[in-house]
Amino acid sequence: MRKRIIIFICFLFFCNFVLVGSKEARKSIIKKTLDLLENVYISANWCRYHLGYKEFSDDDVLDEEFGWLKGWDIKLGYLHKKDYGRFWGRPFIEIYGRKMDELITYKGSTQAGNPVNFKTKAKIQRWGAKFGGYRTLSPICDIWGYFDVGRRIWLRGENEVVKQSWGEAIAYKEKYSWTYIGAGAKFEYKKHKPLLLGADFEVLGTFKRYRRLVTYSFKGTAGGAPFSLAEYKFKLGSVWGINFELPMKYQLFNHLSLNVTPYYTYWKINESNKIDIGGGAYVYEPESKSKIYGVLSGFTFTF
Repeated sequence: MRKRIIIFICFLFFCNFVLVGSKEARKSIIKKTLDLLENVYISANWCRYHLGYKEFSDDDVLDEEFGWLKGWDIKLGYLHKKDYGRFWGRPFIEIYGRKMDELITYKGSTQAGNPVNFKTKAKIQRWGAKFGGYRTLSPICDIWGYFDVGRRIWLRGENEVVKQSWGEAIAYKEKYSWTYIGAGAKFEYKKHKPLLLGADFEVLGTFKRYRRLVTYSFKGTAGGAPFSLAEYKFKLGSVWGINFELPMKYQLFNHLSLNVTPYYTYWKINESNKIDIGGGAYVYEPESKSKIYGVLSGFTFTF
């Protein structure tokens, strides 16, 4: 019923615009819509992404995962042409999403101390929105300042038992997630048109309430004996990071450009809370670091 009411209201608005509204009013609305679209852009990119992840106890490496992932990156943005003064300049907003997955290498050991080295799935998603302002410093130079709010999810591992010569490794599947807020600045140099060069640096922090790790169904054998753990939910320690990009854009046509953007991202996760599993034992998520680098390549279309 509610859906029908909404459709009926939209139909009434449409009839008012087409049948009742004056010709001048319709022209004005169409012109404003076209003017608005002139400030909109969409960017579609193919993404290559190398993940280097390590868990630590003091300075000792407990385990690591590394390898190349591939996926896509999409951005939809709006650039306002009106200048609102020294602080904001010309406002902009950009909505983005990125998703990657691939088999990468896990290198570590079981809780019994047996070495393990195998391929495991990794799926990483990141989406959010940037908003801020940009201004022209000179005919060949623009500077941007912005805030960034988003979410990152990493699905690590699979619910599989990996067989080795000494027995079976403990299978695992983990979901890391956190909501982040960032602040960044970007510089664009456009002297050698149609080529545009840039540098973009951002600092990222997280909200305590929205950073967590869920581990699922540890199963397997260690030393010939069956071993199993239930699901655990950890509260990650503080999480912060940096992101650095070198965007390059070549204008192919009036509304179409080619993009190539090398980038580097660093995440630091501090030790989680400890969960008592009885018998004087406990489990926790150790301190970890992720070093990520890759390239985005694709096209940007401006309306």
